[in-house]
Amino acid sequence: MEGHFEPVVRREREIDALIEVLSCRQRNCALLVGERGVGKTAIIESLAQRIAEGSVPAPLAEKRLISIDPAQVAGWTKGQANLVQIAAAGKTDGESSRAVLVLDDLADILAAADRARAANAVDMLRYTMLRAEIQCVASCTPAEFLELVEKVAGLVECFRPLQVRPLDEEAALEILRARKESLEKFHDVRYADEAIDAAVRGAAKHLPGTPLPGKALELLDAAGARVKLRQTSPPPEIAELQKKIKFIAHRMESAIQSHEFEKARFYSEEEKKERENLRVARERISCDDAGAMIVGAKEIEEVLASWGGYTGRP
Repeated sequence: MEGHFEPVVRREREIDALIEVLSCRQRNCALLVGERGVGKTAIIESLAQRIAEGSVPAPLAEKRLISIDPAQVAGWTKGQANLVQIAAAGKTDGESSRAVLVLDDLADILAAADRARAANAVDMLRYTMLRAEIQCVASCTPAEFLELVEKVAGLVECFRPLQVRPLDEEAALEILRARKESLEKFHDVRYADEAIDAAVRGAAKHLPGTPLPGKALELLDAAGARVKLRQTSPPPEIAELQKKIKFIAHRMESAIQSHEFEKARFYSEEEKKERENLRVARERISCDDAGAMIVGAKEIEEVLASWGGYTGRP
């Protein structure tokens, strides 16, 4: 509701399939299967966003997504699994739970359960899932899926597997363009169009075996950090505006935590105004100063070279 999630594009098919599974009466738990970096977590976050916006079917409108961290599994006790207690919250007789457990990286969750000797908790989870008393959304890689089928087939069979395909370069470009604003805000830099293109093409060409858009986003992030480290002390006017923006952002966060959303919206608008003032000031003071904070294709190539995936040779 506070708009913290990144925008998700080109995943309508997977999101709709996930909603369809969760809307079923039986076997209504989903397992997203895809390589690391392909965007499984983003799909789950997009589901949360749709629920917050009210753009889901009636069976999901009142659901809450609750993320289970592997470290929490160590706290499970014999015969009483915390995750089952959490999922039962809001449950009334004859109704299913209003909570959907998010087991992001199912293999890690089960490994933690094994280390904590919480096999009973896993069995209880399987039992309640089979009876459709609780719902789960989990994720794993294809290799992990095959291993889980062998080791804990009874649990995996409770899920409906949904394949999350890697994105092509065109779709990855669209995602990076949608997310560059948040990275610009974080690093206080500007990304040139050539940097977006270089990140996607570079990841596809020089980082084989790593699906898009994950590695392209990492490249863009690392390049932004590289340019930020090179930045010299800004002129006083720029420094004052940056300080003011940080102050407003802090007040906005405090208002959100206090549930004073009218104040938060006011500070959000003020932050936008000051960021525009900052942009204008940079352009007015010196093109060179503004240019020093632009991330281009060169910075992407430098990051690739430092990762050992690019030599600079044709």
